[in-house]
Amino acid sequence: MRRNELSSTVWYTLLALLVIALLSFGILGIQRIIYPQWLAFQRSAVEESKSYTDATNIALANYIREYRMLETRIAEAGDNTEVIGKYREQQGAILTLMCQTMATMKEIAPTIRAFMAEKGGCR
Repeated sequence: MRRNELSSTVWYTLLALLVIALLSFGILGIQRIIYPQWLAFQRSAVEESKSYTDATNIALANYIREYRMLETRIAEAGDNTEVIGKYREQQGAILTLMCQTMATMKEIAPTIRAFMAEKGGCR
């Protein structure tokens, strides 16, 4: 009789583990398929919102100010080629970052477009 009780306990334990495993893998599988699509919809909605566009245009305008500040520092550096080289690298990084940001935007402020056209545009 004891052996029968033990085998039924093992049986129910294995059955419970199987149900838990199926539920876990099922939920993970659903998340793997649906969650990325949901995130894409959310990202699209955010990127198309006016507040995102305004905030990103403000950030780009700040990059332009920083770029121009570096131009001033280059002029102040005189003949110090090492410092000028560092400032030019920073300017290149700013332009690259601006191009990457602009690639995700639908509406870009005209002043930012004009600045980028003046600097040769994005490659």
